[in-house]
Amino acid sequence: MTKRLLRAIRQVPTLILVLGYLFFSTALLASSNDEATNGHHDHNSHHHSDILLLLIADKLAIKKLQKAFNEVDSNSQQQHNLNEQKLRLNRSLQRLRDFSATPEGYYANLELYQQSIENRANMLVDFAQILHTHHQQHDMGQIGQ
Repeated sequence: MTKRLLRAIRQVPTLILVLGYLFFSTALLASSNDEATNGHHDHNSHHHSDILLLLIADKLAIKKLQKAFNEVDSNSQQQHNLNEQKLRLNRSLQRLRDFSATPEGYYANLELYQQSIENRANMLVDFAQILHTHHQQHDMGQIGQ
């Protein structure tokens, strides 16, 4: 009996590992099943957040280019700067359209939806100012040529 007990005790760590593995596998399987059932919302959530982060990065990069525009001397450098701004603006405006098109049903409640509308409005104002500055700099570049 003692040998049996010792053998059983030696197998406890293995048993714990097997049970832990089964528990983890079951939890992972249940999680992936939930994702398959409700995954469209999670995917949209990540996609929506990714777009917001990309918009913020674009906004900062364009503002940096606009600041650098005033520091360059040659017309060719200014033209290169304006072309880079234009490329980033075109990409950003498509992202802004996607970000602004998020429907009300995406949000858990009206308070979150209202906050989102305020954030979208702020982002639109920021990009309107960026576009205005871009057009001013474009006009300045045309005058300098």
